[in-house]
Amino acid sequence: MTFNYFGKIIRRYVGTGEIIYNKYKTEFELIQTSKGDIYAICKIKQFILSLEIESNIKLYGLTEDKLKIQFEGIEIGFTPGETTEIILKGNYINVGCITKKDNNLTIIFGITNLRILGTERYEFFEKERKCFALQYHFNLGGFDVYIRRIREYKEVIDILKSSKDIDITCTAEIRNVSIESIDHIKGIISNLCCLLSLAKGCNINWIYYDMFSEDAYIFSRHENRVTKTFGTLELIPELPGKDLEYFINKTYQRYAELKESLELEKAIAEFSDSKIESDYLEFRALKLTITVEHIKSCFLRIIGKEFIIDNEKFNVNSDQIVALIEKALKDIFIDEDIKKIELMAVHSKGFNYCTLGRALSMLCNCYKININSKERSRFKEIRDNLVHRVIFNNEIGTPWAQYCFLMTFVGRILLSVLDYDGYFYDWTKPPGYLAEDMEMRIKLERGR
Repeated sequence: MTFNYFGKIIRRYVGTGEIIYNKYKTEFELIQTSKGDIYAICKIKQFILSLEIESNIKLYGLTEDKLKIQFEGIEIGFTPGETTEIILKGNYINVGCITKKDNNLTIIFGITNLRILGTERYEFFEKERKCFALQYHFNLGGFDVYIRRIREYKEVIDILKSSKDIDITCTAEIRNVSIESIDHIKGIISNLCCLLSLAKGCNINWIYYDMFSEDAYIFSRHENRVTKTFGTLELIPELPGKDLEYFINKTYQRYAELKESLELEKAIAEFSDSKIESDYLEFRALKLTITVEHIKSCFLRIIGKEFIIDNEKFNVNSDQIVALIEKALKDIFIDEDIKKIELMAVHSKGFNYCTLGRALSMLCNCYKININSKERSRFKEIRDNLVHRVIFNNEIGTPWAQYCFLMTFVGRILLSVLDYDGYFYDWTKPPGYLAEDMEMRIKLERGR
């Protein structure tokens, strides 16, 4: 068995070790693909009929370069024989060793599907020749973060534009890191990737990081993290580069403050998922309505307005309410089928929920979202058709026009919640060309 079928391999480790479950001595080959997936092939030189392991399998060993390896995963393939072969799908790989003595470290994260320009010049050497390129430099959570393109950036991006696949395009570098702050650093880069996903219109994530001391490489961590296909339906303009720089600087702290209460990581994941171009347009539009429902529900819980009156009090009396509504409906619709009347009456159990229109109005007032009642009504019309019939509303416009309206509507909500006031792409306007003055690049207007 080889890894040829698993996709582009970005790291490979070969060596010998021990599967902890039954202390099987094994030769191993571990890989991580550009999609973030981690796999292992273990070859045990003895006949094993079955592993019969239900939990994760752990592997410890040394690479050919004498680096310590730790791996954890589950069995996905098993071939018994004189040499038993086991294929594992991994959760993580640890390579090398770090100690409490290791400080003043540099950590470099590998980031998928990020398309950037940069605003700050830096120099590097290539084949003993001094070169210059642009990077982004942010101060986030008390650390300087440098975002740079990989050397093969142009070739990788060109392939991604046509293949809509997943690959490493950039790195994020943080210096002067102590052992104690590693988890904090991982949180910073995860937050940054979430905001970049919102800005760039596709899922962006880190899948590994390498650690260096002042003079040498010491450790790598590979994780099987969520990645999605490349996309180009951006919310924050790529040109000029200062737009993205301003967006991150303006929203990072706000995101960190509201991340848990508004479940922003999930909301942004839903938003970026809605832009995956291989899916049906109706399904992508439905995901946009789900994003609004998600934010609305979290917001109503925060302000204590999810229900109009105390829900326990309402539930105690719900059967009585249904009976009264049913009686009223029978008096009004004398000739209607009694079964239909009963079905209508049962809907009264939802009377205690705050309506979508009212909730959106309160949301807009709270976060100064400049979306008027006419736009909210249009959202509701499109949403109702999608939720109940999974089709667009032919009376409002073309399917693409409705999708663009929803995409911009949800984008404006998320940007306003993050207290952003810079430039963004309004996809309801016709695109001109990729430059600072293109027609769909406008400044976000905030409410009062």
